Amino acid sequence: MVMFQKALHRIRPKCGVEPHWIALQLKLDARAKRLDRLFTGSTISHLTGESLRSWKVFLPPTREQRRIIAKIDGLQTKSRAVNDVLGAVPALLGRLRQSILAAAFRGDLTADWRARNPDVEPADKLLEKIRAERRRRWEAAELAKLTAKGKPPTDDRWKERYEEPAEPDIDQHGLPPMAPGWCWASIDELLAGDRSLCYGVVQPGESVTGGIPLIRVCDFERGRIDLASLRTVSAEISEEYSRSRLQGGEILISVVGTIGKIAVAPGELAGANIDRAVAQMYPSQHMQAFWIASWLRSSAAQMRLDGGAREVARKTLNID
Repeated sequence: MVMFQKALHRIRPKCGVEPHWIALQLKLDARAKRLDRLFTGSTISHLTGESLRSWKVFLPPTREQRRIIAKIDGLQTKSRAVNDVLGAVPALLGRLRQSILAAAFRGDLTADWRARNPDVEPADKLLEKIRAERRRRWEAAELAKLTAKGKPPTDDRWKERYEEPAEPDIDQHGLPPMAPGWCWASIDELLAGDRSLCYGVVQPGESVTGGIPLIRVCDFERGRIDLASLRTVSAEISEEYSRSRLQGGEILISVVGTIGKIAVAPGELAGANIDRAVAQMYPSQHMQAFWIASWLRSSAAQMRLDGGAREVARKTLNID
């Protein structure tokens, strides 16, 4: 004997009425909210037996009921099969995306192009231009700071404070060989010299109506920033972290909690800021932000980012 609690009703149809037919109609009317008018109560809604007995049912002949039920069951079986296939699509697309990125960063996708264009300037020459531009921008920014403080330099000794970016240690990090004409570079080498890699607002406070948009890790959505979900900070707090204010075109990366979410800041985020769980890097004008972002999304880079993170209270990737 099977018992059921008082929160349930039992319907036992008469001969000629299929129980499955009643169940299908109840599901349909419940989803369409046509049963709502039968419920009573405010804190907890109740459907009394008397109200349920007044519910109206479409009633075709018994054989037609069975044919309709069989048809619906067949369609539902197909629907579940389609849902199972569609459920596997994101994982398949993810693997396809990673295989494409791997081929791109091995140079496989442009091997034929390189064969047809053997005289293209090699990447080490490009890196020389980037490093020269990096220093030029640093000097311009530093000179502006000194002048603003009323301390314009009288000689070039201030230029000695410039720190050359670290070059990647290929042997130490076990970096694989590059395609012909390519070279390895550190992130630091590829940044614009007047803006350093940094994270953002540590204590944002309460969200402010009409304030400055603030990008958090939860705002990363499939390689983009979900502009509709942004909270805000006051202009005063954002000004305290002016170094992390966006101009548009920055590469954003999550560095606390979930490591390695990547997005490129769109132009409409100019003036916005980031929180401390997000770091931003502004690439040299000789570099494509999308190229660096795509590399950081690749499985090889993601493994390095995750391996470089440390976990105390929360997993954190030091920006150094």
